[in-house]
Amino acid sequence: MSKPRARGFTLIELLTVIAIIAILVGITAAVLPGVMERAKITKTETTFKQLHTALSTYQIDRGSLPAGYGYYLHFNEDTGKNIYQYQPYTVAIKSFRDFALYDEYWAQDYDLSKNNHIDMLEFQPLGKKTPGGNYVFYDPADTPSVYPALYTGSNLSTDTEAMKTATPPFAYFPVNRAQADKLRKFCASNPSYEFANTSEVATFIFNNLSFPPPFYDDYVLVSPGPAGKTFGVIVEDDNKLMDTVTDTDGDGDDLGHTYYINALRTFYLATRDQNENGLLDYDFRARTRGGENFTLPDGSMGAGPLIFHAGK
Repeated sequence: MSKPRARGFTLIELLTVIAIIAILVGITAAVLPGVMERAKITKTETTFKQLHTALSTYQIDRGSLPAGYGYYLHFNEDTGKNIYQYQPYTVAIKSFRDFALYDEYWAQDYDLSKNNHIDMLEFQPLGKKTPGGNYVFYDPADTPSVYPALYTGSNLSTDTEAMKTATPPFAYFPVNRAQADKLRKFCASNPSYEFANTSEVATFIFNNLSFPPPFYDDYVLVSPGPAGKTFGVIVEDDNKLMDTVTDTDGDGDDLGHTYYINALRTFYLATRDQNENGLLDYDFRARTRGGENFTLPDGSMGAGPLIFHAGK
């Protein structure tokens, strides 16, 4: 008695299996990027909350949020003057070079606006490593050969070159809320100034606000997000950072004032909710999930950056 022949796939069955596999691959290829993007956004939101906890702890302990780069007031005992000692906010909350808390998914480098140069608000000093393994951002008079000079706006080439390939911290903009409210009311009454350049609002700022503010009690964190740039939400300089401000008397006031004007305006743009629906007008999530469709500060209709504001 002959053995029964083993039955294989018919051509039609084989083609059917191949077609099913192709459909599944197509579905996976279409869905997977979106799934991965949402997973990265969720991880970024978790990191935002971790930074919020650290910033809140600092505020409770010190009565103020840490200052951002560009307007950290420091008394120089050698000169007897207040100067603006530039260091990133990550130093204050002990997350400097903790890259798990940096903008690892969305920021390719420190040029968050993708305008091919480092703007004032994008620059956060990288510091210099000392022989002891610490990083410093100033030049104590007793060891000038070990520490870098103060960041004054004219000696930044080393850091800005390195920033072209470095992962940055999330951009951080602390403000005095009362001062931010004054600027918000000013822009509401003068719509043409909302997207004006820095010099056009400088007179208002200088005449109505003290600098440095008495304390910082509100802030935003900004990331380029999946769209890859900040679309003008982070205010860009009128000029490149290297050419931005001449410090006429050497105490840092001029550079500090300009930085704070830009930071206040970025805070205003990042927290804007013109239709008062509880969604930030320029946030990626509000624009892709919540239907916000305002023209962005750069005049485009892009997806917007990722924005974290503790009040939202």
